[in-house]
Amino acid sequence: MANNGRDNWPQIALAILVIGALVAGLWTIGGPMQGRLEQRDKTRYDHLQQMSSAIQCVAVRDGGVLPDAFDPGECFGGQRNDTDPFTDKPYIYEKTSANAYKLCAEFEDPETLSQSYNRLDPATGCITFTYKP
Repeated sequence: MANNGRDNWPQIALAILVIGALVAGLWTIGGPMQGRLEQRDKTRYDHLQQMSSAIQCVAVRDGGVLPDAFDPGECFGGQRNDTDPFTDKPYIYEKTSANAYKLCAEFEDPETLSQSYNRLDPATGCITFTYKP
């Protein structure tokens, strides 16, 4: 009795189903490239948070006055993270009022990141902070 392929259809159907599920999964989450991009953006966001802590420390040290330029001195505990480690571009600090400032970075996918971190303005790549002495 010759096998004309009709006996293999369950295996073929299962293989197609598995391949389809893998493709759908990669389509949904973006695959490894998207994961690395999101991790780089998360690192940038974390650096801006660390910079904010240093700026607040400087303001406390200087009598409740926000600095005009970013120069944390001893307030940056541990490694100084004021430059994007992936592009070597400095992050941007801008004092916007006596009690407010923003920190900005060039995020690769700010729209996606802003879904998890709603303080991030995806149009500018900036986070606005308020200092309360």
